Amino acid sequence: MRSEHVLLLVPVAALVFLLGACGDYSNEDLEFMNAVPQSSDLHADIPAVTSAVELADEAELAKQTHTVTTTFNGMADTLVTLVDTVRSYPPTSRTPDSRTWGPFGFDKTKLKNLDWQLRVIVSRDATVADRFDYEIDVHKDGNADTDWPTLVSGSFDAGHTARRGVGQLLLDTAKGRAEGLDVSDFGALDNLTIKYDTLDDPLTIDMTINDLPAAGSPDPGSMVVYSYSQAATGQGEMIFDLIGNLIAGPAIEDLRVTSQWLTTGAGRATVKVLSGDGVGATQTECWNASFVATYNNKPWSAGEDVPASPPADPGDLCPAISTP
Repeated sequence: MRSEHVLLLVPVAALVFLLGACGDYSNEDLEFMNAVPQSSDLHADIPAVTSAVELADEAELAKQTHTVTTTFNGMADTLVTLVDTVRSYPPTSRTPDSRTWGPFGFDKTKLKNLDWQLRVIVSRDATVADRFDYEIDVHKDGNADTDWPTLVSGSFDAGHTARRGVGQLLLDTAKGRAEGLDVSDFGALDNLTIKYDTLDDPLTIDMTINDLPAAGSPDPGSMVVYSYSQAATGQGEMIFDLIGNLIAGPAIEDLRVTSQWLTTGAGRATVKVLSGDGVGATQTECWNASFVATYNNKPWSAGEDVPASPPADPGDLCPAISTP
């Protein structure tokens, strides 16, 4: 099945938000607030291309990696507008094991749905030490007072520090859409799951994005999966799938890209054909700190090879990178 947004993920992610350390908070309030991830907890870090010359000569797979990480990181930004109000105020209510922010009107955000309200609830789990659960709920004006469909839910297990730990969150647009919530800012998003581990080295983040089927299409919606890891040294790795790509001739291929890079920016990537006529074929490309290709062995497009007849073993043409 073909995905139309393999590299154009809706700003959906944006729901990877934060309740930063602003406002009039007590230390205990911050303990609850730290359960909700900040966007910086969920960012992929790859050195940027620094000049127009480098951008023009950027290696193909380095460019795709930059596109994916930019989209990946963008998912940590859009929804900040939805909770900006929250980080400006102390909790609205407190119990020994919970904090509630809101309700706040959407008119205090930059988003649509002016006839809707928002609230955030963070609770301490009584059955698991150092675990917190949270939810972001929405409410349409005029509906029953008890009608608060959940837009985002998640949990966090704190580790060595309050900000380090293991967490997961789910953004699900179904309940809100069913009641008329305008989620067009999220494109075709049905749901988004993020699992992350900032406790140990390497840091890892996994995102799974499920889209709704196209209007009138009998096909199911598409799914895209991203896996990111970063070592304490700054070395990074991103694995992502490209669904429904043309690589040679009319056949539609599904591809998996594994991209790795050093803190200098130098890196290497492989593309493996998962399905289609070219199944099993593999491209390997490497680039230097300026993101210019130093090696490219592309079986389905020999005209793009670097050098013109690339050796099977790239040797010194590729940087030595271990798995984070």
